[in-house]
Amino acid sequence: RDFCLSRGLGDVYKRQDELLREAGASLNDIVKLTVYMTYREYRAHVFSVLAKWLKGVRPCQTGLIFNG
Repeated sequence: RDFCLSRGLGDVYKRQDELLREAGASLNDIVKLTVYMTYREYRAHVFSVLAKWLKGVRPCQTGLIFNG
């Protein structure tokens, strides 16, 4: 699980940057984020990577932990 988490998050956020630019937007246009996680132990890592990606932008954030 840890390998997939570390590798996948950077790819996801990189793609989000590309999509924002294609739409004529930037990180500063994000006002709300909802993050879904399957395991509680992912929380610290996910939000630390998210903080680096947002680079000081502070949208409203909700983190939901579920285990299907």
